[in-house]
Amino acid sequence: MSATLAPPRRKALLIAIDYANLPGHEYPELLGGQRQLEWVQGLLIDKYGFNDHDVVIMKDFGPYPQPDGSLWPTSTNILRELDKLVADAAPCDRFFFYFTGHGSQRKCRHGSEPDLRDEAIVDVQGVKLIDNRLHERIRRLPIGAKFFALFDCCHSATIL
Repeated sequence: MSATLAPPRRKALLIAIDYANLPGHEYPELLGGQRQLEWVQGLLIDKYGFNDHDVVIMKDFGPYPQPDGSLWPTSTNILRELDKLVADAAPCDRFFFYFTGHGSQRKCRHGSEPDLRDEAIVDVQGVKLIDNRLHERIRRLPIGAKFFALFDCCHSATIL
């Protein structure tokens, strides 16, 4: 009896933040997040065969998909959704992570960065989510699983 392998799963987490709902912070409002988000979502579904229900969207502009705020792009929610994205990953699975918003840098406080700078994405509350916290989740993937990340933000060259 031969075992059949399950087909590879394709899952995505897409995050778009325009910062329109956060007046008075250091980051200016961005324009175009909704258009970019829709384009990436369409590309994944129409060209790369992702199922709509396997694409999670976090955004700070309406209409909002979740009344409980669980997909509001705070640092806590982003990390939780990233954990869920890669949970139970198999070696043949494919993952896509997209962030459009503000990026930032700060002096590395723990000596883990070759450029001595921690890169970060900026959440909807203006909180910097450093790349090490994102990378902790990605390195759990099994050998053979593929993870593609696209960051449309400043300071993203060495973010993962």
